[in-house]
Amino acid sequence: ALCALKANEFDIVICDLDTLCDLDPNAEAALLRITSQAPGALVLALSDGGSVSMAVAAMRSGAHDYFAKPVSAATMFERLDELSVRHGKRRQFTPPKSNGENVDFEGFVGTSAEMQVIYEQIGRIAPSAAPVFITGESGTGKEVCAEALHARSPRKEGRFIAINCGAIPRDLMETELFGVAKGAFTGAMEDREGAAEIANGGTLFLDEIGELDLSLQAKLLRFLQTRSINRVGEALPRELDVRIICATNRNPMQMIAEKQFREDLFYRLGGVTVDVPSLRERVDDIPLLAAHFLDRAERDGAPLRHFGESALDLVRAYSW
Repeated sequence: ALCALKANEFDIVICDLDTLCDLDPNAEAALLRITSQAPGALVLALSDGGSVSMAVAAMRSGAHDYFAKPVSAATMFERLDELSVRHGKRRQFTPPKSNGENVDFEGFVGTSAEMQVIYEQIGRIAPSAAPVFITGESGTGKEVCAEALHARSPRKEGRFIAINCGAIPRDLMETELFGVAKGAFTGAMEDREGAAEIANGGTLFLDEIGELDLSLQAKLLRFLQTRSINRVGEALPRELDVRIICATNRNPMQMIAEKQFREDLFYRLGGVTVDVPSLRERVDDIPLLAAHFLDRAERDGAPLRHFGESALDLVRAYSW
């Protein structure tokens, strides 16, 4: 990076302070070496440990701004706009409007900058086998996101099995998830596969995972660690190759604080996270979505033709 800075001019330099130890063990000194080589650039410093002292140290080393990770694209572009004006380096940093690509991405409808970020995330993380934790309000499309991750993955020929953890009685959840051996309890007349086994070679989607009770969360954690399950009433484990994707419309950190969700399970599941934006965060997509649902209504026989501009204006202005 230093060689590149010496040989070229850049508009923006983004430095993760946690990765500069090869330059200098002291992050402030390392950042000073970088800023001294980039006099014409806007320098942004990032770090996991957000603190006032860290921010002051970064600014003292020549950074124009400091962010605690994670930082959203919208926040980054907004600050870049402000900084470019303040420091006399005006650039067009606003994300470009979509030119129409990804109008219908694996079941999603939308071309807004917010959704382009989601599409890029899905494309980047789909090839991995790592668990994914999807967050977002009810109705934002968390299951659509999970299906897109499956469809873009090497497991697309395998099964995509979805379970709503909030819709199955707690005393039945373990057998639904891990299966049951014949004779395990009264009424268990035959061996039965659970969702994890059925999804072997594919993807298991656990919606509303926060509704799992703590004892079952412990068994799910063990499955993630060992990649094997025991059917209820069965001693021998069965090895499986399943990618786990889970979702919740609640705040995971709040659930952990309230002892409703295991912290170790969250960190095992949440190595890769996707936060699906609400409709109020992607109002640019409202006309497309309106046309999509109107088209569906017409196919179902509804006598509708189009939305007038005044109607669309009202829908855009709604709080959602």
